[in-house]
Amino acid sequence: MGITMTGTTGVQNYGGGGIQPVQGFRQSRDGGLVVSEYNGQLYTAAADNRVFMAYAVAVATSTAGTAMVGLQLWNGSSPASGVNLVLLEVGGMIVVTSATTTSLVLATGTGQPNAPTSTTAITRQTGTVISSSPPGAQGTAFNAGTFVNAPTAIMNLMHNTAAIGTTGEDNGFRVDLKGRLIIAPQSYACVAAVGAAVAASGSNLDMTWMEVPV
Repeated sequence: MGITMTGTTGVQNYGGGGIQPVQGFRQSRDGGLVVSEYNGQLYTAAADNRVFMAYAVAVATSTAGTAMVGLQLWNGSSPASGVNLVLLEVGGMIVVTSATTTSLVLATGTGQPNAPTSTTAITRQTGTVISSSPPGAQGTAFNAGTFVNAPTAIMNLMHNTAAIGTTGEDNGFRVDLKGRLIIAPQSYACVAAVGAAVAASGSNLDMTWMEVPV
């Protein structure tokens, strides 16, 4: 059985400082529901301490393998009661000439119940509410780590040319994933190079994600 909702097609003006009863929904003239964002798109999730960022600075980015260098994001939470890591954005740039690196890709891996070994701490990981006591995250990012299973590429991030680090400004890349890629518990995502690894200290990389209970 369907639900019928009624609304108005006109603009309703309320005075400030009071609590107004719900008067129904605003409809467009063709019957659609009209909504608007009061705050930024991710404000509520960020204010609820569910949005996090990781930043890897001056890292070599390796090709896909079990031993990864660059930026890796691991979901170590429990499959039964943990969270999904909902990837929102991936960004970065190559800052040192890497003549044999042809591109960067986003790659994913599974079957990682325990933290990777041989890890290097991430340059910075934080919630997006910047405060003196930032919230903790279930996801853990690394500058380097060795995983049980090698990741496989899932999407292109940027093309690289031989002299990109020395010829003018490199704008890098920023990919809005719109939350369509979900890293389930005991899985991970990473940035990987294609062709050959990025030169030592050759890339800056970042990821933004939201944590949603499973």
